[in-house]
Amino acid sequence: NLPALSAGAQGVGAIALAEGTATMVRTVPLVVTIGNDDRVSPSLAIEALRVAQGASSHVIKTSTGSGETDFSGKPVMVSMKTGGVVLPLSETGELRVRYSEAIDERVISARELLRPEGLSPEAAARVSGKIVFIGSSASGLFDIRQTPLHDRIAGVHVHAEIVEQIIQQDFLERPDWAVVIERTVLVVAGLVVGVGRLHDAEHARQRQQREGLLDGERVGVHVRQQRRRLRLVALRQVARAGVEHLGRVRGVL
Repeated sequence: NLPALSAGAQGVGAIALAEGTATMVRTVPLVVTIGNDDRVSPSLAIEALRVAQGASSHVIKTSTGSGETDFSGKPVMVSMKTGGVVLPLSETGELRVRYSEAIDERVISARELLRPEGLSPEAAARVSGKIVFIGSSASGLFDIRQTPLHDRIAGVHVHAEIVEQIIQQDFLERPDWAVVIERTVLVVAGLVVGVGRLHDAEHARQRQQREGLLDGERVGVHVRQQRRRLRLVALRQVARAGVEHLGRVRGVL
């Protein structure tokens, strides 16, 4: 950060949302590690909420300190308390964002804020007593994100959505046992598909065998008929030869 901004700031938060601009932002880390040390820093959204409440710090609840257990047996994050609000965290310190539809009233153009005559009374009323995030929707700043409800949205909107759902206590929670259920369903579904394919392959093989037997029977019948025809032809030739011989004998007598 710029020294002038850092000197006047009451808090500093990480703005990281997701790697790359094409990544779908479903979860956002509320606590991050910066640098090579294990020092944990809050995100911009949760730090803004702390400053707005005048709270002194954040309190992170883990599985070891709360008596809760994780299927892996390792200590993981469970929740965070900031001032008077409590919010759930994933085991890696992330929050699942519950997005809402875009509302024009939430956004104030920079043109209104930078007017030579100062902030209009209407704009002042809209920001008074509010947590305000300043950002840009310019593509060149590489902060255009994709969410489940928006194909293109400025990253600053995601921070605002996080604060809004924390204040409203409206969360998307995913229990740790969901991983076990999902993996079990995946294995069972794979077995069902595999057995179904084996059954289809066996059915196709049996059908081919039946068709092969039928073809063999047809060939056998054809060969027998051909042999019968050859025998009849041979008998006719013998009979014709006998008749001719008898004729010659009669002629001699």
